[in-house]
Amino acid sequence: MKLIPFILGLMAAVQISHGAITADEARAIAKEAVIYGFPLVGNYRVHYSYFVDTGSPEYKAPWNHLTNTPRVFTPEDKAIQTPNSDTPYSFIGIDLRAEPIVITVPAMPAERYFSVQLIDAYTHNFAYIGSLTIGNAGGHFLIKGTGWHGTKPKGITKLFHCETSFAWGLIRTQLFQPDDLGKVKEIQTAGKLTSGQVFGTREFLKNNYLYRMTAAVLGIYGNSREEAIYPTYFTDANGAKLKGADGRYTLRFAPGQLPPVNSFWSLTLYELPSSLLSANSLNRYLINSHMLPGLLRDDDGGITLHIQHESPGKDREANWLPAPAAPFWMSLRLYWPKEEALTGAWKQPAAVPAPR
Repeated sequence: MKLIPFILGLMAAVQISHGAITADEARAIAKEAVIYGFPLVGNYRVHYSYFVDTGSPEYKAPWNHLTNTPRVFTPEDKAIQTPNSDTPYSFIGIDLRAEPIVITVPAMPAERYFSVQLIDAYTHNFAYIGSLTIGNAGGHFLIKGTGWHGTKPKGITKLFHCETSFAWGLIRTQLFQPDDLGKVKEIQTAGKLTSGQVFGTREFLKNNYLYRMTAAVLGIYGNSREEAIYPTYFTDANGAKLKGADGRYTLRFAPGQLPPVNSFWSLTLYELPSSLLSANSLNRYLINSHMLPGLLRDDDGGITLHIQHESPGKDREANWLPAPAAPFWMSLRLYWPKEEALTGAWKQPAAVPAPR
């Protein structure tokens, strides 16, 4: 029974009071319950604020309604930690208790990355619809829960099974530059949702609940590795934690060593302890591959990024990723990573402390 750790955790206090178990045994049971249950509770916390609590500033829509956010995330978005600010999101809070649902995905140009990440209540990524898995031709995709035993209806491109009654659909549509937002809105509104009339799959995680909890703490709803990988920066090249007011860092991509991707990459900064985007005077929360034409090149053709609280000087601001005064960390996202990124043949550059 998957709920046994929860039940044991609740019973531990009662049992210890009657002498049935020791304090150490109760502590071990409570630890296992937290490791198992954290992703489920964290997941429903977001579900509740997005699809249930109409008074929440984060509320999006009722269950089984497609809602679009025709903008990228900013520091004002606080429900999900480590949000992506590269791709405008669309959301579906999926309730499969009564019947399946059908997601209709529009066709789009081959050069525009998109993905529909389907996540169950345990935060397992149980399926993907997108550029990597099915291409950009679009189609009709049926999502069914455990209570539906019908066959795939005519006209359905593919059927996916979810092992829980509640699920997430997170839809990412690539934004090339700010003036491309109008086209993204057109694509978002062409999507449809109808009734059916970690990061990774459960198999990949091998039911390792500590891995699942770690993923939920660091960045809930992260993609599976074939779709995207997330090299992170919590420390500098010397192993010291990243700090804003007292630290200056450079991150250099040598010639030919930009992140190897089939789609795009980005470096996003998050303040601690919230792991949310950090407000700054430039309203710049990331540097990504779409910004390459505007970035300054080193004499050898490489690119040096400057990560610090204060401006590195007007002549270097094109390559400046502003940091808060507080501690922070960074995530380097590689969407549709190439083989050398997946195998480790390509290594992320270190954040090198710069003299003040």
